[in-house]
Amino acid sequence: GGGGGGGGGGHGGGGGGGAVSLVCPNAQVVLRSALFTLDGVSSALEIETGLWVDPVLMAWLAEPDSTEAELALPALYSRYMVGAGAGGAAAAGHAALGAEPGGAEQLEADLRACWALCGQLCGVLKASHGPAGVAVMQRELTVAQVLTDMELHGLPLHLPTLRRPLGEVQRRCEALSREAEALLGGPLNLGSPQQVSE
Repeated sequence: GGGGGGGGGGHGGGGGGGAVSLVCPNAQVVLRSALFTLDGVSSALEIETGLWVDPVLMAWLAEPDSTEAELALPALYSRYMVGAGAGGAAAAGHAALGAEPGGAEQLEADLRACWALCGQLCGVLKASHGPAGVAVMQRELTVAQVLTDMELHGLPLHLPTLRRPLGEVQRRCEALSREAEALLGGPLNLGSPQQVSE
């Protein structure tokens, strides 16, 4: 995670300390780390995420059919940053700062590039979800908080087990999608929160 705009110190949970503005390309990892470092916090749900932005989550919300590879940061830079190749925004930042690989300047350039990516994705998310875009992202961050608590209590998600019935689930979803399209008289992507809400 990296610093975003403004925001005071503290975790902002429970008793109302200052909220922290963070850019975190994987909110669940940041939440897990925070639980080990913040005193008096026993649940990820106690951590205030109101000023957090997760570019990977935003990109998934904007294009829910994206693959895992398409949601990797280099792919997102390539897709959403104008004129940037894979990771081009970060590379440009490194060059501008004369950054040494692995140094503090590189870290700063990476954070600036990630923040710029979030700005682009905010526009994409507003276009796909309208004014509700931010609320949708906050809801998904709450899901990340719940998943973090599950992991820390010995109930992690085991992806191979979850993928096992994927073929059957996909066939069922396709059948439901065809049924919904027949009822609506037009195409419908059940994986799109916007289309389903409309």
